[in-house]
Amino acid sequence: MSIEVLLVDDDIDLLEIASMYLQKDNELMVTSVSSVSKALEILNHQSFDLIVSDYQMPQTNGLEFLELLRDEGNKIPFIIFTGRSREEVAIRALNLGATFYVTKGGHPKSQYAELVHMIKSAVHYHRINDEFQKSEERYRHLLQSTFDGTLIHSHGQILQISQSLIDIFGFNLDIIGSHISDFVQSEDDELDRLIESSSETRKELSLCMQGRNVIIEIVSQPTTFKNKPASIWAIRDVSHERKISTEYEREKIAFQIIAEAATEHLSLEVVCSKVLIGLAELLNFQYGIIGLIKHNSDILELVAYHGPNLDEVDIKPHSINDSQRLAAYVARTGNTIFAPDVSKHPVHETHKYRIEIMNIKSLISWPLYRENESVWGVVQLWSTEKLELLSDDYIFFETVAKMFQSVISQKEAQKAKASSEQKYKEVIQHTRQPIVIIQDRKIVFTNQAFSDLIEYSIEELYSLPREDLLVHPDDRKEVLYRDSERLKGRVFKIPLSFRLLSKNGDVVWVESLASVVDYEGASAIQVAYFDITARRKAEEALKRERLAIRVIAEASLIAESTEHLSDMVVSGLSKLLEFDFASFRLFNSTNNILELKATYGVQNDLLLGSKHIDDESSIQSYAARESEAVYANSIYEHELCKPNIERFELFGITSYVSLPVLKGDKSLVGVISFGSRIPREFDDRDKIFFENLVKMYASAINRQETETALQESEKKYRELVEYSLIGFCIIQDDGYVFANQAFADITGYSIPELLEMSYEYVITQHTHPDDIKKLEARFRRRILGEEISPYTKFRYIRPSGETRWVEGFSTAIMFNDVPAVQLQVLDITDKILSEQLLRKQKEELSEFAHQMSHDMKTYFHNILGYSNLLEEEYNREHLTAIQRSVRALENLLLRSVELADSGLIIGTMTEVDLRKIVSKAAEEIIPADITFKLVDLPIVECDSQKIDQVVRNLLKNAVEHAEPNLIEVKTKRNGNNLLISFCNDGIPIPQEYRGKLFTEKFSTKKDGGMGLRIVHRIVDAHGWDIHLDEAETTCFTITIPNEFVVAKD
Repeated sequence: MSIEVLLVDDDIDLLEIASMYLQKDNELMVTSVSSVSKALEILNHQSFDLIVSDYQMPQTNGLEFLELLRDEGNKIPFIIFTGRSREEVAIRALNLGATFYVTKGGHPKSQYAELVHMIKSAVHYHRINDEFQKSEERYRHLLQSTFDGTLIHSHGQILQISQSLIDIFGFNLDIIGSHISDFVQSEDDELDRLIESSSETRKELSLCMQGRNVIIEIVSQPTTFKNKPASIWAIRDVSHERKISTEYEREKIAFQIIAEAATEHLSLEVVCSKVLIGLAELLNFQYGIIGLIKHNSDILELVAYHGPNLDEVDIKPHSINDSQRLAAYVARTGNTIFAPDVSKHPVHETHKYRIEIMNIKSLISWPLYRENESVWGVVQLWSTEKLELLSDDYIFFETVAKMFQSVISQKEAQKAKASSEQKYKEVIQHTRQPIVIIQDRKIVFTNQAFSDLIEYSIEELYSLPREDLLVHPDDRKEVLYRDSERLKGRVFKIPLSFRLLSKNGDVVWVESLASVVDYEGASAIQVAYFDITARRKAEEALKRERLAIRVIAEASLIAESTEHLSDMVVSGLSKLLEFDFASFRLFNSTNNILELKATYGVQNDLLLGSKHIDDESSIQSYAARESEAVYANSIYEHELCKPNIERFELFGITSYVSLPVLKGDKSLVGVISFGSRIPREFDDRDKIFFENLVKMYASAINRQETETALQESEKKYRELVEYSLIGFCIIQDDGYVFANQAFADITGYSIPELLEMSYEYVITQHTHPDDIKKLEARFRRRILGEEISPYTKFRYIRPSGETRWVEGFSTAIMFNDVPAVQLQVLDITDKILSEQLLRKQKEELSEFAHQMSHDMKTYFHNILGYSNLLEEEYNREHLTAIQRSVRALENLLLRSVELADSGLIIGTMTEVDLRKIVSKAAEEIIPADITFKLVDLPIVECDSQKIDQVVRNLLKNAVEHAEPNLIEVKTKRNGNNLLISFCNDGIPIPQEYRGKLFTEKFSTKKDGGMGLRIVHRIVDAHGWDIHLDEAETTCFTITIPNEFVVAKD
């Protein structure tokens, strides 16, 4: 027997070593954990025989672990296995209930051998001690629960008796000192021998105690009482148990008699006779009868009787109204007669004559009932000797009678069932409904109708090894699956349609209705078949017809030409309708030729060729010329086919059909023909089908010709649109179904991307916010049916973020026979920008003229004033002032010309080294007392003269207005742009001026000249950007897109 050990230690290496050593012993099964908490957790759901634990562990040590277990009442053997050898630890461990205390150290092999020995010893002792305690407990419980009390005697003299025995047997307390035989009597000497026995003995005795017969069990053991030898008896009254045991054995025998009679294949009469004899012998009755009331009568017919020398009168059928008969009385009234002493029973007075003649002393007569609680018959037993029958015998007989009643009912039902089955078989045999009963996958019953259905004889069907051999191989799996599920209790509400195979191999389509039945005592499946072969053939024909129509419909949708359509239709119909050869000839009205357009099953089309409509030898020409279909079930019998027998035989054709294809106005489209190697029967249904088929085919050809012409027209239109510079698109159901390249270029999407998008998405996501409401209003007005101008103009924002002005024109059209909207879109951005620039230039020119007028008037006024002063009095300072005004006026005119040219005239764009331009300008403009720093600058594409002007203006602006100590030009990258900053640490630009630097009106005053305006216009004209940084240091930053950057110096 294995020993489950839980090993607890926080040293992982020691856990592994200890587990390996311990498990070398095959008896030990070791589970190891590294902490007390894990040990407690595993103990909640797993039991162990012993625990080996380290002492010194974090959180909870080994002694604390032991104390926790003992506090919970867990007495599992516990070994402390530790490296600490302190005496007080060992003492405390043993006081807490540790089994052993083992100190680590020494040679591992000997140490673990000692540990294994201790584990086995501890577990062995624990198991023995546990079993001993359980044994003692069982013994105490046995004495307390098994025996009624105890008695101590010495050679029969009662020395002590328990109160329970006094209470049970009605003894007096003064019984002490009396001899046992004074109040207990036995018919034999067994009691005397037990009194004198000095060994342990167990006896069961039948005694008379206080005038009452009892059966008691006595366990006698030698003992001492007041230091003298004595015997102690443990006494138990088993009278009731023995009575129940006897009754149980009697019932067991009775039930066995009835069960054996019921399970054997015997007639009702034989079963009743067996049961009657068995009960009579079991209950010690000499005579007995069983009578059953005949159906729809009052006659009690005896089906079984038992006993010697029974009078013939006693066993004759008689009426239940016979006043002399005891059985008739019970059958008539339903009253039970249970008379151990018949002379004391009321029935003795009413049937005294009959009882005395038959010398009846004891009698039982019991009614048998049907399920509707009406009396069905009588079981009657009697004896010429008085029998001892108790009330328990009444209950026993009542139970037996009910069981026997169910057996008789079962036998009668079986008899009725057998009769019914025979009648059922006779009905089935003569019905025209095919019916089969299948049991264990074999046909165990069938009728002539099923035999006729599949052309097997009934004897052949019974001899088949498996019924599924009659089922088509493709259907067997489903049929067998349903049979298996039915036997499990599943019900299939929908009938199953499948194929049977007749004896000669023909397919017979059937629909089956099946159910589970009882056949000769075992489960079986009864199947009723309905022959649906004709219906199935009609359904298949209808299915083929629908598929044929579908072939033409689908071909007409995808065909690219009349030839393509004909190829698909001829091939598709031939395969579907199972023809071996087919052809289609299209009528050319110009030369009256039936031109061969499509064939099927013909290797060389030259064998067929085209036909003239007046060709007298051609069946196709006849069908076309006369507009009459030709159906030849046999080419050898049809008059039109006979002249072409050799040609038909060349292809192996035996049946043939040729059909004219006519338009609705009866004009000829062509002729389609089919040939088959297998003889065919073309009935009226086939002819109607072919007539409808060629009408649909004619319609498909007409449509294909119309679509071909339309496609040619659309192709020319599409080519015109696709290569147009104007954007074209077609919108249908809120989606783009067509777009040309010009439209894709305007939107910024590719054509495939547009065809996946909705019109609403493009408009709502890419229309400028200021224009979206206008477009939505136009859309609402169109929905309401208002007439609106087809033209509209709005701003479109490309996916790149670029805004373009577009002008659109919309038109309602039909596209692929579905309403749609065609949009023509033109990019008018350049036009709009030119108009805006022209307006801006006019405004600036007006502003410039007014500003120039104002400034020049000021200078001329100053010159005129100083001139007048000179006329009055010569003063050198006045002359200097005049000269200063003239120079200022000259500078004003020079800067005005620069401003006028700055944003309008950009010269040739060349690769310019910015570092050289900035270095040269700084050398000429920045004084020596101002520090200048310059980083590497790139080569860019620009107008070198204009950019030089920008650099000089920015440097001059810093020197003249900021009074800096440091001017610095630096660069950095920002995404797809290069940033160049001109910074100085001088006087910062006031906050109120920052937003007006590039937009304020012209001024010739010191604090606001035209330099920054010139800078802004030149930078803007290049497509760049300039702004003043939001920082304490003044920095003007120019943003140059990467496309203008060539390389770094």
